[in-house]
Amino acid sequence: MLIIGCSQLNSTLKKAQKVGFHKVVWHTKPFFVVSWIKITQNNTKLPLVIYIEGDGYAWRNRYQASSNPTPKNPISLKLAIRDKGKQILYLARPCQYLSATQLQDCDVKYWTSHRLSKEVVNSLNEVIDQLLAQINPTEIGLIGYSGGGAIAALIAEKRKDIDWFITLAGNLDHQTWTQVHHVTPLNGSLNALDIAYKIKDIPQQHWLGTKDQVIPLTVIQSYLKQAQHPEWLKQVKGYDHHCCWEDHWPNLLCKETSNPQNKPWLAYFCR
Repeated sequence: MLIIGCSQLNSTLKKAQKVGFHKVVWHTKPFFVVSWIKITQNNTKLPLVIYIEGDGYAWRNRYQASSNPTPKNPISLKLAIRDKGKQILYLARPCQYLSATQLQDCDVKYWTSHRLSKEVVNSLNEVIDQLLAQINPTEIGLIGYSGGGAIAALIAEKRKDIDWFITLAGNLDHQTWTQVHHVTPLNGSLNALDIAYKIKDIPQQHWLGTKDQVIPLTVIQSYLKQAQHPEWLKQVKGYDHHCCWEDHWPNLLCKETSNPQNKPWLAYFCR
């Protein structure tokens, strides 16, 4: 399984390079954050879409954390590769894709109990600030997968320049999630549920597979109830937590044509 995972990761990284992404490591407080970026140098007056990775290989089993949270199957990167836009930033989570030396300075709590902590959110937000010092996009959209969906919501709450965000299988209420799975609460983490009402005016959409056994429907419904927008939920028949988000991305979004004025991402993906 480990060999298969490494092979899949390496194949995805090669595809990213082939379509124009290059690796950038950002120095933030207190993490090094690894990203892959595709930017049109001659014209920055374009939308910027930011893809945020999931929790990665956080646990070896139910009781033992992994020694390296780098994802075996980087779904957010696969989505970014399929995006035809000219300005795309793929953000790994802190502690992912680091060298063995760099990983020594990264506490295991930041991919377990503190995976959605204030430090993690601030670090990724700092990367966005550093990039925006170099470019001036016309709009900014966030796309987060799994735990990255929670990060997207938490970043949107901190910033004033996020025009829209989308989550796929997003862990938008980790308290409900840990209760459902009978696992240790994420006591060091922020919860997207707590800020749902604060960002209810930002256009957003939350996708979930009908066969997802990792993120149950109740997790998304809890967030949407707090935001008072149940219509933001979009379920995909036959999809689970991993399959098959990249297969039909981004055409999946373009099937939704009602009220396009409330879905600014349609102009980006479905033009």
